[in-house]
Amino acid sequence: QVDHSEYIVSMTVDDEKFHHIPLPRSSGIQDRIVEMRGDLGFVSHEELCKIDVWILRNLCGDGWAKQYSITVDCNSHLIPLYFSRICGEMIFEDKDGSLYAYDCSLQNMRKVEMQEGSFPVVGHYFAHVNSLLSWKIQGNVID
Repeated sequence: QVDHSEYIVSMTVDDEKFHHIPLPRSSGIQDRIVEMRGDLGFVSHEELCKIDVWILRNLCGDGWAKQYSITVDCNSHLIPLYFSRICGEMIFEDKDGSLYAYDCSLQNMRKVEMQEGSFPVVGHYFAHVNSLLSWKIQGNVID
């Protein structure tokens, strides 16, 4: 039930200590933390028609750098879902379930056209990461 935040909390595994990392700005309900090419990204709705993408360069908390400023339609309510490593696009979902892709290299936004019924509009989306690991379920245990 929190509608904003000033920082994120991380824990170092080796000494199990918690750290507060201040966000570059206070986050709102439509802002998200995303993974971007191995870096931690913060996507914020700076203004009504502008989305800023920040990258954390330094875990000391003073290392946020603004990577992109995206101008969007003022009537849209784009929520970042994930960053695609393969094509370098940030994927957003609008309030009506439409998907949009922002091409970071070309710096343009496009609506993702889908055939009706070919893709679940409502749900959770996760970025796929190639791995040499294979997860097998044997009985009730994941091997």
